[in-house]
Amino acid sequence: MIADLRLAFRQLLKSPGFTATAILTLALGIGAGAAVFSLVNAILLRSLPVPNPQELRVLHWSGTDVRMRSINQEYDEKIGDREYGESVNHPTFVHLRERAAGLAGVFAWFPIMDDITVKLPRSAFAANGMMVSDNFFSVLGVHAHLGRVFAAGDDAAGRPDVVITHALWQRRFGGAPDVLGQTMSMLGHDYTIIGVLPESFPGIRPGVKHDFYVSMSEGSPFLFVPLAQDWHWCFRLMARLAPGHTDAQLAAALSPVFAQADPQRVKHGRIEVLPGFGGLDFDRDLYGRPLALMLGITALVMLIACANVAGLSLSRGAARQHELAIRAALGAGRFRLTRLALVESIVLAAGGGALGLLLAVWGRDALSRLLAGSADGLRYDLSLNVAVLAFSLAAALVTSVLTGLPAALRAARADPLDGLKSRGTAAPRLRLGRFLVVAQVCISLFVLAGAGLGLRSLANLRHIDVGFNPDHLIVFGLNPASEGYTPSQLVDFHHRVRDALAALPGVSDAAFMDYALLSKRESSGGFRFADDNLPPGQNHWTERQSVSDSYFRTLGIPIVAGRGLLPSDTIDAPKAIVVNEAFARQVSPDRNPIGRSFNMWSASWTIVGICGDAKLSDLKAKIAPTAYFAFPQRFYDRFSLGQATYAVRSSLPAATLRRSIEQAVASVNPAVPLTGFTTQTILLQHNIGRERLLADLGTALGAVALLLCCLGLYGLIAYDIARRRGEIAVRIALGAQSGDIARPILGEALSLALLGIGAGLPLVFIATRLLRHQLYGVASYDPLTFGTVAALLALVAILAALLPIRRATHVDPVTALRSE
Repeated sequence: MIADLRLAFRQLLKSPGFTATAILTLALGIGAGAAVFSLVNAILLRSLPVPNPQELRVLHWSGTDVRMRSINQEYDEKIGDREYGESVNHPTFVHLRERAAGLAGVFAWFPIMDDITVKLPRSAFAANGMMVSDNFFSVLGVHAHLGRVFAAGDDAAGRPDVVITHALWQRRFGGAPDVLGQTMSMLGHDYTIIGVLPESFPGIRPGVKHDFYVSMSEGSPFLFVPLAQDWHWCFRLMARLAPGHTDAQLAAALSPVFAQADPQRVKHGRIEVLPGFGGLDFDRDLYGRPLALMLGITALVMLIACANVAGLSLSRGAARQHELAIRAALGAGRFRLTRLALVESIVLAAGGGALGLLLAVWGRDALSRLLAGSADGLRYDLSLNVAVLAFSLAAALVTSVLTGLPAALRAARADPLDGLKSRGTAAPRLRLGRFLVVAQVCISLFVLAGAGLGLRSLANLRHIDVGFNPDHLIVFGLNPASEGYTPSQLVDFHHRVRDALAALPGVSDAAFMDYALLSKRESSGGFRFADDNLPPGQNHWTERQSVSDSYFRTLGIPIVAGRGLLPSDTIDAPKAIVVNEAFARQVSPDRNPIGRSFNMWSASWTIVGICGDAKLSDLKAKIAPTAYFAFPQRFYDRFSLGQATYAVRSSLPAATLRRSIEQAVASVNPAVPLTGFTTQTILLQHNIGRERLLADLGTALGAVALLLCCLGLYGLIAYDIARRRGEIAVRIALGAQSGDIARPILGEALSLALLGIGAGLPLVFIATRLLRHQLYGVASYDPLTFGTVAALLALVAILAALLPIRRATHVDPVTALRSE
């Protein structure tokens, strides 16, 4: 084998053009595969770094006739008459945990604690946190790097303790070992740091990072409602199944408890037990199907690379038939000749795999940036770990066999007599090579069609009318809740900040609201008009947003009837709301909604105007009925913590204006930091981050497939011209013109491309149906996309033939015939 490896290296060094092309081709295929697999592995396959992650389960529920007053969750689905959800109230969690004793350890958390202002003695910053039950870390099996984590009884004790992550410890405390016992002020309360988590623990949703954890104790300032309240469903559940027990046993034990917990809000309720080895499966649900399709497309690209190198190897083997004949005449058997060809392919695959890993590192960084730019703000670890390296090694081994086997089988059939006789005659015509080129075109057609459909879908999303003007709009958040303001002081704080921002040079207007538009954040609730005749238990439903009086003017949303919100809509004034046109059409179609009132948040609100429809949280979602509440009037109970998002309209660049905005906020209160500083245009792009990720991936894979297809066609045509060099020389000597030489070569290239297109189109029409759920505003059988892709492949065939044609038309008859 060592001798064979030396020989393989010598032979490959003698053909630097072939060797470089083959290694680059394999590197493109293996590198693309490794980069995409690193993403698939991080989101779909990787387990949490905790003991025995296969024992973890995620607990959801399902039921019929669901009548929620308030629910906070990400997973929401309806199949038939059953609705599925993930959040429960605290009393239900306690009952489920007690019933599961001996079967599983059930723990809970409340995740929506973003951009909390944390005050240290010498600084203030924004951080994200979670409220967790006292058995959260013990059931997961996570131990502290420093200090301790929460233990049984901490919820009941109600101590203001906090556990921080390793990243926050390094970032804000410099990794100092004396961090234990220090205090962090949040929402006007001092929390004592009792522990630092290990660096290896990413949280239960690995793509979303948190900075701190507080216990689930009564009276916590992070609670929207008291723990004993049963109408607010916001706590999510996981469990660790005890050895020897099954999912069915756990579901059977917990379902009766859930069914009896709140039959007025959920009928026929039951608990659904789902795998939890990787933590929360929200990202798996969101990205699972698209990534599986991308991995399939990547496999097709790798097949194109294999077919390409196999064709090049066949061409090279045909050109070396005289050498192989001599080896056979000197006693080399079939196994020996086959092994020589396979060893060469292994060397090529090893070189391609090594270069492919370098390309994968670059691709991994690009994928990380795309993930971070999504609306979900995902921060997955895409490092080339053991799983990715194993995938790359397996890919290299498979490609070595696929690329080397055709040439090896051909070498094994070398006949000494025929090979020696053929010296000086034309090399054989490669029928298998032509088949491989047609297969490359066929596969490339599918890859390019998928990429084209993804790009068209993304273009449609980018041209959606959002109902407001996102240009020149700067967005950021402020959370002054930790300053101990009363409701009236909070109102005054926000108005003073808004006025300071509006007075800045270059700023035309400013407004504040609950949350930024198109940020994938929303709030909704049920209500009944005071004059409704709805059956008991049935409600209308509306999206809701609390805004300042300057909101509609700043965002560019027109008031189409009645009036907008006014400065006179203060805390003590009658509660006023503006609804959108979708609200008027769907909720009050039989009468003008202006003047109608309904109860929400323990107050009566009167509709004073109708505004134009605007996208609220999701660019792709249909515009829902929306009610805009006067922001100052929301500060009347414990639900409001004072957090707000600001929108500043300015013709100046955001980076230029940031320092002025920070100074304007500091002039009101220097202890309140800015959070999430960005622009509305960036938020719009982030809103379609998943579609952009898939479109960019598809485009990159399509470009690789197109390049490989071009190389495959070029290699075959170049070989065909080389084997017919003598014939071409004779024709030129007899007076053939350049066009006479070029036409049949160009016809050969186009015929192969058209044959691949013709064979692939019916298959592509069927296969692209798998993409239909990932598309927006374009059919999976879109004729324009398919026609464009077919024309592009035909153009590539022409381009691939140009250089060989140039060489053919410049053959010197005397030199060529003398070499024959």
